[in-house]
Amino acid sequence: EWLLELDENPEGLLAVTANNGGNIHHPDIGNPYFWEFHEVRSALKGLFKASFSFDDIFLNSLSDDQQTYYQALIDASRAPTVFQFCRSFGQPEAFKQQYGGIHVHLWREPRSQWWSFKINDYFDAATLLIFTAPHLPPALQAIKSVSGIDMSRSGNLGTDRILAEHSPLKWRENYKAFFALWLYAQLKLRDCVNLDLCIDYLTHNATYRNTKLAEFNSLGINDIDLSDSRSPLIRLTQAESAQMREIENQVANLFEANGFTAQEIAPILQQIDEIQNLEEASTSVAAANARGVALRLLDRSAESMNENRSLQSTLQRLSDHISSQDRAIKLLTEHSDEARRQVLEYDGAVNRLRSYSSDLEEALKKVQEYAENLEKARLDGLERIESLESELSQLRPAE
Repeated sequence: EWLLELDENPEGLLAVTANNGGNIHHPDIGNPYFWEFHEVRSALKGLFKASFSFDDIFLNSLSDDQQTYYQALIDASRAPTVFQFCRSFGQPEAFKQQYGGIHVHLWREPRSQWWSFKINDYFDAATLLIFTAPHLPPALQAIKSVSGIDMSRSGNLGTDRILAEHSPLKWRENYKAFFALWLYAQLKLRDCVNLDLCIDYLTHNATYRNTKLAEFNSLGINDIDLSDSRSPLIRLTQAESAQMREIENQVANLFEANGFTAQEIAPILQQIDEIQNLEEASTSVAAANARGVALRLLDRSAESMNENRSLQSTLQRLSDHISSQDRAIKLLTEHSDEARRQVLEYDGAVNRLRSYSSDLEEALKKVQEYAENLEKARLDGLERIESLESELSQLRPAE
């Protein structure tokens, strides 16, 4: 995700060192972690997308944006290109089909790797974010459901990461989610890579190192030095191993119910036991006790954060409810004001109608008086006519 800085703040990439954010036991490689990307930053400007980090990792084929970005890296390379991914397990066939090349699956025993993830909050958060990816395979969908992973995405990667860091799982669900991704990678990669490379065997078995060097040589890669491979192996007690195996079996059963077979999974579980026995040193009781305390603290932290998140959700709902009530009161007030205005307008109209009615009544009275005067004048006229006719009749000569 740091590569999002390529566009606006490429110099920020140089701040990321081998142990950025705490001692994560990475070897000092001399230059900052993203040195190679910074060197070709102009060729990559605008090409790295936020969706690459978590959204596109289970696509059946590489997206157009992915292809453009990877091809830009190839074209900008100053030596034979080596891609090193930590989330390519969702698209191994797609990478191989698109670019050919030589593919190496480098992996570590899961229990030790899971404990190494506890160095900071990032790795567990990244695990949760992977489970929010679209097109999640059925086996991982089943794990997501039983592990209680219920995290929505906001569309902002920074916000989503913070949300994931504040949504931890209890340790059993935490290991279940991690182991499911680890097992899925084992099952998807072993059959499609050119070379399978276990760093635990490289660390503890000289014969294995020599065999893998020969395999590299057969692929035309002759300048690999594996002599300094170092990966600490956490030696668990029988009780700890039994707890881990119980969770691993739960994951295996869900995988078998969703497209994988026991014949595929059993050798992988056996290999975990074999690697656990590579370390000849005895199990430290003090270390086991410390791990037990760490697991209890992990559960308490998850409970506390989940309770806090629940309280925040309740507080948000109350806040939303109060805001809704405020809006309702405001609407009622506005409606009340509008009603008063309408009543005043109605009263004004009524008063105007009353005034108009009074004017009409007054006019009607005048019309009636005028009509009465006309009627009186008419009657007076008729009476006058009759009187004149009588007078005229007396003045006419007799026939």
